[in-house]
Amino acid sequence: MWRIIDISGEDYKIICSQENFVALKDSEEKLRVHFSDINSIIIHSYSINISGVLVQKLIEYNIPLIICDRAHNPCGMLIQCFKHTEYGNRIQIQINVSKPMLKKAWKQIIEAKITNQYKVLFSLNKKNEAEILKKYSNEVKSGDSTNREASASRVYFQSLFDNFKRDSESNDIINSSLNYAYAVLRSNVARAVVGAGLNPALGIFHSHKHNYFCLVDDLMEPLRPFVDFYIKENYDKIKEHNSLNSETKKILVGIIDKEFDYNGEMLNILNISQRYVMSYINYLNKNIKKILIPYL
Repeated sequence: MWRIIDISGEDYKIICSQENFVALKDSEEKLRVHFSDINSIIIHSYSINISGVLVQKLIEYNIPLIICDRAHNPCGMLIQCFKHTEYGNRIQIQINVSKPMLKKAWKQIIEAKITNQYKVLFSLNKKNEAEILKKYSNEVKSGDSTNREASASRVYFQSLFDNFKRDSESNDIINSSLNYAYAVLRSNVARAVVGAGLNPALGIFHSHKHNYFCLVDDLMEPLRPFVDFYIKENYDKIKEHNSLNSETKKILVGIIDKEFDYNGEMLNILNISQRYVMSYINYLNKNIKKILIPYL
């Protein structure tokens, strides 16, 4: 079972020792995990010492290192790049892809995202709201030119939790849990993207000179409802803690071990992401007309 390592608190030193990630505090060993058992690492600290050898090992094992701000919101990520043997060929394909192909890809992604949101609400017996989302998913145009994604999002989040407004800057327990779990999802999709030799900065829809992970943010959209559904399933346990503490985080990182159906197979989030990314590559190569996008 892969582990997500969460380092909270001050004055930690994290190093590499014999192919192991080691966390020290006041020269005392607090944690030792082999790199092959690590999914990702999340750091919430302004006073931490990271060795250069450790950084090299994280890159070698393609382990994302996620940095959080003072509000515990993810604000940066270190990840491997340029190591895939097909990197040169694949970046050329990404650069040369036509605008119409990208717009068709974005249409497929948004249709899938809204359909997954529909399935979440339907499973919660919110059938009236679910039908609205089903209608929106059928109305998505090339490039989502009519912005059905935003319309669906408003209906979806208002229905998913009582008296709730999605706000990534808010520190309430639901928004904080979503931010944290989305960061876990993002790191897994990023790992799949760079592992397949794609440049994560070359997005489908998102484009921003300060965002190196535009493609990751695009591809993860249909997977967000997987996270929402998982949090809703565990809502009572999360609400008991009412803060993003260590117990809440233990619940949230469980998303990486949960298996979902993907094309007839039960797979975890990382394996789904890897196959999904390869399907996107096949789409770019014009081997297939539709990306094999994950559905709930």
